[in-house]
Amino acid sequence: MYDILNFSVPTPYPVGPVNLYLVKSGETNVLIDTGPYTEEAKEAFIENLKKFGLTPGDIHYIIITHAHQDHMGLAGWIKSQSGAKICTHIRNVYWITNYPGELERQRKYFKDFWRKNGVPEEIIRRMELYWNFFKDHSKSTSVDCFIEKDSLFMVEGAELELNYTPGHAIGHISVKIDDKFISGDHLLLDITSNPVIEPPLPGETERPLSLPLYLNSLEKTLTIEGIKEVLPGHGTPFKNHKKVIKQKIKHYHKRKDQIYKKLGKDPMTLFQICRKVFSELPDDQRFLALSETQGHLDLLLIENKVTIEEIDGITYYVKG
Repeated sequence: MYDILNFSVPTPYPVGPVNLYLVKSGETNVLIDTGPYTEEAKEAFIENLKKFGLTPGDIHYIIITHAHQDHMGLAGWIKSQSGAKICTHIRNVYWITNYPGELERQRKYFKDFWRKNGVPEEIIRRMELYWNFFKDHSKSTSVDCFIEKDSLFMVEGAELELNYTPGHAIGHISVKIDDKFISGDHLLLDITSNPVIEPPLPGETERPLSLPLYLNSLEKTLTIEGIKEVLPGHGTPFKNHKKVIKQKIKHYHKRKDQIYKKLGKDPMTLFQICRKVFSELPDDQRFLALSETQGHLDLLLIENKVTIEEIDGITYYVKG
């Protein structure tokens, strides 16, 4: 027999608190996600465990759904308290084992990416604050078991199905336990799971196509049998997940069509298109909006509805 205990810890992000799940199975405690590395999250983590008669030293395994700071940041600290083994998808490992190095690699990649996609230098400089804000919200640690595809994680009294659901993050996994689906940020009820663009992993040359991957993962989740309740990374648990998924798929295709209509005969950069779609947004807060716009352009490229032109080293999009 097992129990799934859930609680939340605060984050310094607009999304608000992050939900953590503790699977108590026999004498084994499996924590799913950790919260960010902040004093507020650490204190809340300790106080919530106390309610269950536990301490950080009682954690045996940590499963990280994806390599965003609010889901992985405290992993190293918890491991230092308990010796817990950390398990995650192999594509999350760079973030977890070399957090400062990966943060810097991504910062440099996006600085070049924004330049190539027409973002003015002043706005790039202001968006650099994005990286500075996150720099202390996670600490490097080792990873003990690597997941590469859908897998089973067996502990006494419980069987955890680990489903690879890339999109919101390239290394995202969701965890099914009987009829419960712990979805991380793959599936949220009232919050958009922004499929964030990411650089190629070291040794790779092509950027993952986050939004097409995310839509594929949503379709895959529709086929997973036996889900009765979703336990998300943010917000409240919910049922009727298939309806939620279908609404999200419809939303993304509607936004894709809206972006297509913004395109004219003249070539436009990613930045120019993003400004048209998200006209009310301050320019220095455009990271996620640029990411979302790029995702829809990726879909339109796959559908051969747009083409790319390179002019003086800058990428432009035109209707195909």
